[in-house]
Amino acid sequence: QSTRNCTSDGGFGKSRANCQPESIKKNSTKIPAIINIIIIIIIGGLGNLLTLISIAHARFRHAAKFPTLWNSTTILMLHLSLCDLLYCTLGLPVFISVYYHGFLPHSETFCRYSAMVRNLIAYADFLTMAAIAVTRSLGYILNHCNQNHLSRKIFSLKMTSCSCVVI
Repeated sequence: QSTRNCTSDGGFGKSRANCQPESIKKNSTKIPAIINIIIIIIIGGLGNLLTLISIAHARFRHAAKFPTLWNSTTILMLHLSLCDLLYCTLGLPVFISVYYHGFLPHSETFCRYSAMVRNLIAYADFLTMAAIAVTRSLGYILNHCNQNHLSRKIFSLKMTSCSCVVI
């Protein structure tokens, strides 16, 4: 048994026409799918880039107006925006090629690494969303139980920054 398929090895005995599901072989669904991916890349890329720039701008140029801006949630939001920007710029363009050609016309190595990078970015994205949910929930609970000192210790900037590096 080999793990190769028609996408990773075009000469493996199968036609590349079998690589693509029947639902997207038709131009009536292929073209709207490609247009949709392009729109997501443009809007997602620009939106996340704008988020990164605006938070950094507010922090460095207007720090006096926003004294509470630099907290654990802000760092996690920056990390989430960075992950989303990377997914839009590195992960989604590969799908355009797959939808357009019906297979990935690059090498097997490119296929493996692009899938690995796309999945790692997606995992980091999901873990960051989970970290935002945990920090917001526990922060809310600890603040209402008069455990503010514990909340500040757990969600310090140092701890949050370290968790972003680990993620």
